[in-house]
Amino acid sequence: MASPEVTALLEELRANAPGFEDLCQTDKRMVGSVAGGAMEDLVHAILMQADKDAAGASVSLEVLESHCESDDPETVYLISAFLRELAGLQSQGLTHSLSLGPCLQRKLTTIAVDQAKADDLFRRVLNELPEVKPLYDRHLERFGYILPHELMSDLFDWYESELAESRNDRAELLLAILDEYYRRHDEEIEELISVSFLEYIAYRCPSNPSLLTPLPATLREQVDSILRGD
Repeated sequence: MASPEVTALLEELRANAPGFEDLCQTDKRMVGSVAGGAMEDLVHAILMQADKDAAGASVSLEVLESHCESDDPETVYLISAFLRELAGLQSQGLTHSLSLGPCLQRKLTTIAVDQAKADDLFRRVLNELPEVKPLYDRHLERFGYILPHELMSDLFDWYESELAESRNDRAELLLAILDEYYRRHDEEIEELISVSFLEYIAYRCPSNPSLLTPLPATLREQVDSILRGD
């Protein structure tokens, strides 16, 4: 069952956002009972609507803004999924300006990442872990370009599957690369790794504690901070 807060958000989006009900029906990516992929697709729907009806697009954004400060984990995930997609499109220069409320704008700023910095990190991963290339290629096939937060979350899925298959050495190599980049103290890269990799660990570790075991100290400290709500 979805939380009461996320149920309210989804009901408001179904009532106000263009085609959101259809997006929920076709989305296959789930966290708990919540469809995150539908939120990513909602970005594109709002952008299309904004070209024809700016006021209508604003209503959808106002719904998201009204839930933006929520502490409910599922609601946070949905809002983050929306903003990650928007940030990725903006980094490619593929969106015009949307009128975001102050909370959405603040959170969007925190997850925006310089494309060149992200590309450097992902090239390093590909060089040292060539087995992730199919994942990288699927990402490019789907989107046509790199969405840093989306690709980082894909790397988390890969990490989780490697641990499940007892390929700990490969999982640990990915962690070593992320740890090295995280300790460079570049705020954008720290945020990329934290929001789209470490937060997933924090979200799933209660049911899968093995996700925590290989973490280097710096990354483990950040996960602990997320779990404490710092």
